[in-house]
Amino acid sequence: MKSLLAVAGTIISYSVYTRAYPRHGTNYYCGKKIIESEIVERGKSDACLSLSGSPWWVEFPASLDGSKIFGIVDATLFSWPLYWQSVNEVAGRKAGNLRVIIDSTCRLIGVLNRIDNTYQKCIQPLNPNSISTSLELSLRNPIKTYGIDCNGFIFFEEELDGAYDSLHRYFVAGAISDQSKEPNGSLQSHILSEFGNEMIWSWPVQFVMEKKTYESTRKILFRATINRFGNKMGMIYKTEDSWRRCSVISYMDKIQKTAIKKHKTAVDKELLYEDNDFQCGDQIINAITINSHLRAACPRVWALVKSGNMNEYLYPWSLSGLSHNSNLIWYWPIRKPELSNGQELDNSKHQLISLGNKCEFLGVYYLVDDRRTECRKLNKSLLSLELRTKSANLELNPLKRKYINFA
Repeated sequence: MKSLLAVAGTIISYSVYTRAYPRHGTNYYCGKKIIESEIVERGKSDACLSLSGSPWWVEFPASLDGSKIFGIVDATLFSWPLYWQSVNEVAGRKAGNLRVIIDSTCRLIGVLNRIDNTYQKCIQPLNPNSISTSLELSLRNPIKTYGIDCNGFIFFEEELDGAYDSLHRYFVAGAISDQSKEPNGSLQSHILSEFGNEMIWSWPVQFVMEKKTYESTRKILFRATINRFGNKMGMIYKTEDSWRRCSVISYMDKIQKTAIKKHKTAVDKELLYEDNDFQCGDQIINAITINSHLRAACPRVWALVKSGNMNEYLYPWSLSGLSHNSNLIWYWPIRKPELSNGQELDNSKHQLISLGNKCEFLGVYYLVDDRRTECRKLNKSLLSLELRTKSANLELNPLKRKYINFA
């Protein structure tokens, strides 16, 4: 364990912080769940260790195409169940629906929520006190509204439609004004300091759980509000005998750097391989996939060579009797995607990249049972031919809470 942790520490130290990456110490909002940043950091470390310790036939870590949801077009990412600590949990614990996403150097990219055959991007809220003073706003990174936080209970705008419709009917009927009678029933009026001590009117809103839970909200009341002009004023919640204003959850859907520099990817890493794609049976392994897996394998190979080839984990591994320039040949598994376009993944065969002691790329192979077959090199490379013709600024639609369907 100590040796692999040292290797992981070396890998993580390669990270270069940029503003496009998650902010350390800030919680994540995934649907109606709030995920503490400490849990995500722990998940990132577990995901990093799994790259070396998880057998190839296990579903995780899974590869992830981050081009649509993160704007990373030239690097393969890796996903890991947020609450798994090791691959040993495969037999006794379901993966759940939350995924921590890392790149090949164990840098945290983000958190995703899997819903059926789609991924929903989790967000990190902005500090409302710093929005107007410390953020550099642009047309590409506008501030967006995720929802409303009422003492840890998350509401989305569409859930308030019924309450606002009821308030609007009372407003049109003239029942909402400073001179109107004291309301009764579901309609209530309030004078709160958080609204400038001006009178507001409210209508109850029911909190809807995403899943069945034993958590009770009976002791907490939630209401949507408007002012005397009929303008929406957000929500309030009641604990014990006092009403408090709910806070708006704002975020910026930061777009990753997508400018492809010579010999570098969008995640600021040197390209170790940018030549041909390979065909392995009926599957194409492109240069992007090869480069990302090489980037994950190389630090571990260097650490093993330095330590005298004392490997306590599954990967990288070598076969006796095979050598390159009198040195061992190392193999590293190519991870498969979790979402496979509705097709079952064939775990009877898998692909491997091979590399030498100095991280020189030696080829791609696929194994069927115990038979090793070299993959066929193709003439064209997706990385060198297609990506370098793309605009430096990839236009991505703001995700907000939209679903990206990989089916």
